[in-house]
Amino acid sequence: MKVIPPRENPGLYITRNCPNLLRTLQALPRDPHKPNDCPKNCADHLPDVTWYLLGKRHGPTFRTYRHP
Repeated sequence: MKVIPPRENPGLYITRNCPNLLRTLQALPRDPHKPNDCPKNCADHLPDVTWYLLGKRHGPTFRTYRHP
């Protein structure tokens, strides 16, 4: 297994452990009328989930409490 050094910039890295996502993304066409969407008859469930997860805010949540 090749070790990849840490990246300085954030990015999306899809590994071979996600064969169905890779297959679906490679075959996903764009809707000619809506460039950020695909035609309605396409299998776009996995790309939709990926898009949804990328839009979520992940990371640590910091809270401060006042002691009485």
